[in-house]
Amino acid sequence: MSADPGQINAVFCFGMPKSGTTYLQMILDAHPQVSCPSEHELGFLERRLDTIFAKYNAMLQVIDERTARQGPRPFTDADVTAVFRHVVTLALVRGAAGAPVAWYGLNDNAILDNRIKLYADLFPAARLIAIVRDPRSIAVSSWHHNHRVEPDFAARAGTLTDWSRGVAVTWAHTTRYLLSCRADPALAPRLHLMRYEDLRRAPARTLARLFGFLGVAQEPATLAAVDAATRFQPQSGNPFFRAGAIDGWRTELPAEAIAGIEAEAGPILSRLGYRPADPPPLT
Repeated sequence: MSADPGQINAVFCFGMPKSGTTYLQMILDAHPQVSCPSEHELGFLERRLDTIFAKYNAMLQVIDERTARQGPRPFTDADVTAVFRHVVTLALVRGAAGAPVAWYGLNDNAILDNRIKLYADLFPAARLIAIVRDPRSIAVSSWHHNHRVEPDFAARAGTLTDWSRGVAVTWAHTTRYLLSCRADPALAPRLHLMRYEDLRRAPARTLARLFGFLGVAQEPATLAAVDAATRFQPQSGNPFFRAGAIDGWRTELPAEAIAGIEAEAGPILSRLGYRPADPPPLT
């Protein structure tokens, strides 16, 4: 398959950690016409490519001064961007593992860190899928997850109330950015926004909208097969998948934590329909 970014149908999915991004990635990968492997961390490569090329250009300057002094012809920022685009393309193609898919997917939550337009520009035909989740649920889920994987988490996190407020600040910031991209006429047709809660409450309808956005099969049998392959029960042996609850925060978060989240993110919560006990479908 060609690695030309202009010829590949790329789809990037992302969200704030513990928003259901792994769930979304697995759903995409379960569709027979889509590939989307386990999460990437492409910022690691992006940052180091800048450093590598800067050091190489400096070395070219030293070599030129020691030799004929013809003037070096260093790599440019455009060259670095081209190399990064090729690396991302390779990751997309490798993720399909040779399967003849219609869409080559990649999951990287760092795209939500002011990189949506970057990836849209790098891949002009790409689609982007963002998932959001109630920050009160994210606070609870990330609290348990980080305690499990990070030995010093308790020392830096403070109380659950402290942690929840920090989560709310980040959630409000990234969600505002996401909504601003959705309001951009050039990006809006390529950016699909979905809620984790809708996936859990109305999977068939939500999956139909998701796969409709990609223009791939969405008949009931395909949707049922994807749902069966990715529903939470089969994942119970993996500690990464905890409860997957929609409103477990009601019993796990202290009142002051809930108040702190709503103080930081109230207007955005309301805009996404998270204030009511049962938010209406996202339109």
